[in-house]
Amino acid sequence: MKKLNLSDLRAQRLYLENDDYGIAPDEEYVPVGAISEGSWSAITLLPDTVALMTTDAFTNAIETMQAMAHAWLQIWESVPDNKPLRVQVLAAHECFEGGIFSAIHGWYRLAGVAIRNAIDDILVGLYYQHQKHLYAEFEEVTTGKRKSPGRGKVDAQLLRYAPKALVDDINALYTDEMSIYVHRMSDGELWEGSNGPVYVHSQMNTWIGQYERAFRLLCKLIEAVQPGSGVSAIADKIQFKLSL
Repeated sequence: MKKLNLSDLRAQRLYLENDDYGIAPDEEYVPVGAISEGSWSAITLLPDTVALMTTDAFTNAIETMQAMAHAWLQIWESVPDNKPLRVQVLAAHECFEGGIFSAIHGWYRLAGVAIRNAIDDILVGLYYQHQKHLYAEFEEVTTGKRKSPGRGKVDAQLLRYAPKALVDDINALYTDEMSIYVHRMSDGELWEGSNGPVYVHSQMNTWIGQYERAFRLLCKLIEAVQPGSGVSAIADKIQFKLSL
């Protein structure tokens, strides 16, 4: 083990003080360092090493993906208030942010699940968006009291507004590519087994492509179901750069 040079901005951890929050906690938090060095290292050493490798190799891509994650807050402001889609846009924002965090630390399976969940969230919001008579059902779905509508019903509703090719593209990404993250462990083609996370350049490349396509396809679908929202324009402003 070797300590990172202090000239590297990643060398020291920062934490938020109450003045940094929009809505501050009740009490000011002060770290006390109670955990043992052995336990802390067991939790952080491998993921931190992978995070350093990943952010060195994919600097521009990660910064672009962070812009995409942040764009969900702009999208939230652009879609109608008091509608299912607005609720689900915030859920997608959380998934896209969490996906980046998992991916840069080498937790590729969890990163894939996060983006797949984001697709689920937006599709559910769009299914209920123009069905006011089902808003009570939507609330039950999003609070865990009822199962989500089946994909056949969701697709039928989406096809009232969106081109079939667009719905097919999202379903292909969701089912054909990203189902491996949920339904089975990779046999080594996507990520490598070890006693912890391992940096796999090819898998990061794969996941970045899925991240971008999910973002752009969902933005197109939102624009189709909620025309005039300006969501496509928000997405088009973000030009993706994969190389360093």
